[in-house]
Amino acid sequence: MNGRPSISASRDSVNFRYFKKNMQSIAALLPLFSQANLVRQPCDGIMLYSFATPQAPYVFQEVERSKTRSIFIAGGPHPTACPEETLGFFDYVVLREGEETLPELIDALRNGKDISQVKGIAYKDKTKIIFTEKREPIVLDNYPPFDPNVMHSSIEITRGCPFSCAYCQTPQLFGHGMRHRSIDVISRYAKFLGDVRFTSMLRCLIP
Repeated sequence: MNGRPSISASRDSVNFRYFKKNMQSIAALLPLFSQANLVRQPCDGIMLYSFATPQAPYVFQEVERSKTRSIFIAGGPHPTACPEETLGFFDYVVLREGEETLPELIDALRNGKDISQVKGIAYKDKTKIIFTEKREPIVLDNYPPFDPNVMHSSIEITRGCPFSCAYCQTPQLFGHGMRHRSIDVISRYAKFLGDVRFTSMLRCLIP
């Protein structure tokens, strides 16, 4: 993108742009990086954003106005649903789940590896948008819902949905196959939460 630094100029720090509404995404991804920062505005380094459609206009404006030496990476519901629009402002889009894709992408950026070999991303090559090979869904138990020493968050018990409701991005983000965390893992992390309640999204069937 015009005016952006070279990869070598801004590969050192990893920065998560903190919004209250993206706290669950940050909590799930922070344990993957031993040294990462939570920031409330763009700064030099690798800037990571996760956002839904209501936050998109503000995020796009913030990135567009940024004067930092940054590589901007977007993920979450809106970037996955609208990667072409998002790449008008961001350098890379992580499609669908980020637990495996994001560390691999950052490793490639830091070490000058071939970005096209990173599965599950979209990026611009001059004026052409490149979509790499789709990544398989993760096994939830392989990744903690949060690091209790850094940030507590809700526990995502299930991902995926067998239905295809037009208003819902869940199948696009996580697929139609339902995956669950094990009871042992849920119990282990629930001990760190003072308020435990179960929330379920029910689908209304209209005859």
